Amino acid sequence: MSALKITLLSLALVSTALMAQSGEEAIPTVDGYVYIDSANAKKAYEEWHYSPARSSGDLVFFSGVIAGAPAEGATPELFKKNLRRAFGNLNTLLKQAGLGPEHVVKMNSYHLFRSPLFKGTKEEHIAAVMAVKDEFFKAPYPAWTAVGVAELFADRGLVEIEIIARKPGSQDQNK
Repeated sequence: MSALKITLLSLALVSTALMAQSGEEAIPTVDGYVYIDSANAKKAYEEWHYSPARSSGDLVFFSGVIAGAPAEGATPELFKKNLRRAFGNLNTLLKQAGLGPEHVVKMNSYHLFRSPLFKGTKEEHIAAVMAVKDEFFKAPYPAWTAVGVAELFADRGLVEIEIIARKPGSQDQNK
């Protein structure tokens, strides 16, 4: 093994160890990394085979993050608070991958509009998502697909958000 490869491997192991101390870990894959951002995410990775985020080449794919409601339900304002937490979790993973919201090229969101846990209308649900999304993303905005669904994995989930980001410097400069 060349000296350069040994040095790079050593640096990767040291950075992984440092991240693990803070609850973060980057697990090497064939063409990128799996990003683990907490002890809970590490447990989900091991037990459920769930990756919070995984890079492949110049793209990073982020698993869905759920914004939900407490058992007694959520007003539009409480829903916004939970949306901020969900977008904050995505932002933490983006930072771990060396990215920011400006690198997000695609967002998918799955909405449970007819939930007894949301104390508001479909329009209020959408307005809350739009308001918080606009706190997180600035122009130029990512492509976005929003889908109404009958159920989410989390019992108290109201929306699930997933994103795809592209690493800087990898964009095609030819238009």
